[in-house]
Amino acid sequence: MSHQHLLHDSADELGPIRIFDDGQYRILSFADGDEQSRIRLSTPHILQHEYTQAMILPLLFCEPKRVCILGLGGEPY
Repeated sequence: MSHQHLLHDSADELGPIRIFDDGQYRILSFADGDEQSRIRLSTPHILQHEYTQAMILPLLFCEPKRVCILGLGGEPY
């Protein structure tokens, strides 16, 4: 990976909240060496992590009328 530029750096009682950009990806991190989520800037609609792909897998088999998303999300589109 190329050099990462720090876009945001803050913290709460649980630790750091950082957003990095390396020109190709934007990365959300909650700890040193951690990667909570990642988006490819050229294709933000394509999920990068297997866990987020698994979370939306059921949508291949049904057409929900409503969706409720709980928790932290870093895969925007």
